[in-house]
Order: sequence, then structure tokens, then C-alpha cells
Amino acid sequence: MDAVAIERDFMEWVAGKLGLSADEGIYRGGVPAGAEGGGVGVLFGAELPSPGFYGFRPRRWNAQILAKFDDRDDALAMQARLAGLFPCAGFTSGETRFLAIEPRGSSEPYLADDCGRERTFLSFNVTLTVLTTGGQESD
Repeated sequence: MDAVAIERDFMEWVAGKLGLSADEGIYRGGVPAGAEGGGVGVLFGAELPSPGFYGFRPRRWNAQILAKFDDRDDALAMQARLAGLFPCAGFTSGETRFLAIEPRGSSEPYLADDCGRERTFLSFNVTLTVLTTGGQESD
């Protein structure tokens, strides 16, 4: 499995939990600039060192769920929804077996420019641990 496939499977899982559709409210990578009504982006960051055991090699990534909204209250509601999703562990999405997803750091809404329009952004960071060999079957 490569990072692109894992990021896609993670985005699909988040989309399902938030009731959003891929490329219509939630995006792999950042939210397109100027997207009407805002949206949610799922982005992978750095891969973290992860030791193997018994022939399995879990892999770990920093990931970010970045959302932007016209209304600050919507950002606060999303912050609460995301906080309710994590931590979580032991599930399959697509072809990826997620061993654990843990929140990392704090999540704060902030104001920023989006194509000449001020919007409220929310950055929610997590660490993903996935199994990449030997155990990809669904539960």
C-alpha cells in the first residue's frame, strides 16, 4: 500500500463519518481555493518511524483534517464532531487496516483570507497507524 491509497481510504472514512461526499464537501488534499461554502480537506504529512514486529510493519503518518467555513459557529461544530471521532482503533476502510488514529496537539479555529474572503479555518491533527502487510482483510 502506498501513501496515496491510505490517504484516500482515510478521506473516505472521514467522509462517511461526517456525512460528506468525496470531491463534494470533502477533498483529498486541501480544500480548493474559493470553494463555495467551504469544505473539509484530508492531508497527509510526514511519515513517522515505526518498528516492525512478527513480520508486520505498521506505518505511521501525521495527518491533518483542515476545514474552512463562512461561519465561525460551523467551525466550532466541526471541531466538536472531530473531537468525538478520535481516538479510535481497529477498523478497515477500503483496503487499509487502521490500527489507531490518535489526536495530536490542539485544534483551534482561526481567521484567514481565502481568495479575498475572510473565512474561519479549523485544523485538526491526528497520527494514523496502519498495517501495510499481512493483515489487510476486513473484520
